[in-house]
Amino acid sequence: MFDYSKTAYDLKRSICNFCSRLAQGLPVPFKKFLSCMVFGILASKTVILAEISRSLNEDIKLKKTIERLSRNLEKFSYTDDVLKNLSSEVKRYIHHDTPIIIDLSDIVKKYGVVFENMGKIRDGSTKETNMDGYYLLEALIYNHGDKLLVPIYSDLFSPSEPGFKSENEEIIKCLDKLRSLYGTKGIYTMDRGMDNVLFFNYFENNSQKFVIRLKKNRNVIFKGKEINIVDLVKKYKGKYSTIIKKKNGKQRKIQFGFLPIELPEITGKVFNLVFVRGYARKGLMLLTNLDIKDGKDCLRPILCYISRWNVEEFIRFKKNQYKLEDVRVQSYQRLKNINFLLTMAMSYISLTSKSISSRKMIFILQEISKRVHGIPPFPYYSTADGIYEVLKKHKTGIAEFLNYTKKKPKSQQLSLFELRYCKSLLVS
Repeated sequence: MFDYSKTAYDLKRSICNFCSRLAQGLPVPFKKFLSCMVFGILASKTVILAEISRSLNEDIKLKKTIERLSRNLEKFSYTDDVLKNLSSEVKRYIHHDTPIIIDLSDIVKKYGVVFENMGKIRDGSTKETNMDGYYLLEALIYNHGDKLLVPIYSDLFSPSEPGFKSENEEIIKCLDKLRSLYGTKGIYTMDRGMDNVLFFNYFENNSQKFVIRLKKNRNVIFKGKEINIVDLVKKYKGKYSTIIKKKNGKQRKIQFGFLPIELPEITGKVFNLVFVRGYARKGLMLLTNLDIKDGKDCLRPILCYISRWNVEEFIRFKKNQYKLEDVRVQSYQRLKNINFLLTMAMSYISLTSKSISSRKMIFILQEISKRVHGIPPFPYYSTADGIYEVLKKHKTGIAEFLNYTKKKPKSQQLSLFELRYCKSLLVS
């Protein structure tokens, strides 16, 4: 049997310590707000403010807690400060060959009519277009060793937002922020939606390594002649081969190779076109500026791109486990902030899972989650379920860890004046 009280105490202390590090330099009210929101999201397993407020179990009316959280959610403007503090936690896990995965997702509000700045988007799940909702831009790192993802950036935006220019501008804003925090570390890994000369130029101008999957209509220059990449790759079988594991767990033999090419839009710069047969149904064609000399070098961008599949599971986890698409706040600023705070809650799960000192607690949480088929390859579900089960049974919030300024209870000891007054009454 597990000691739920001790586990709950250790868990609350761990969450509050993490939040205090993220909130360094913030005004005290927002330090407490960030801790309450991250704890409430983890404890309630939702982004609905009423449920978050219930999980805090404060000694005031529930309505007052909801109003306070909603008010601070509108006023919170410290995302840059929090991201900077988060980078101090994450930097130790980012190396020169760490994939930094950029992905575009969405929140569909099919029946929403009063949400602010709601725009027309494409639903990535159903492939339907002209749906009401918002876009999500996510950035995560992936380590091949422990196979764990850590979110390092998330932003919600809308095509109907005043001043909105384009999706590409939002991605460039994300890349600028990451470059300011992490320099030129990592290999930026992106899907076909980012097959754009704008990004190729950006990475080259900033000395940043990248791997981007190309669209089939992309033309390149090979041996002085312009040719479509599909027609070019058909001529080559692939010099190297290896066995890799697909996202469904099955092993496949792939053949791959690389070709030095140029882009018609960027003259005088040589890139590498990496092609893979046997993995995707119609193969993979990746553009990269990584140096490639042999099969080992050629495998690096392939493994980077394959790691990108994990982001889809992460976004599914974010939407389903914490009911992100069921968010009820209507203000655009509140929507952006609640998505950001949910990302910080998920960063806590990720970084705690990677921490050696927290492995015992993570093991206990995963055991408490009582998975039917054991711990899955994507372990965040079991960890999140364990956190929820522990905090659900412990009916106190986190006020004791937040150093609230409380009024001292009135002393029960009588003063000399009061003693003298009581004595005069007795004598009379």
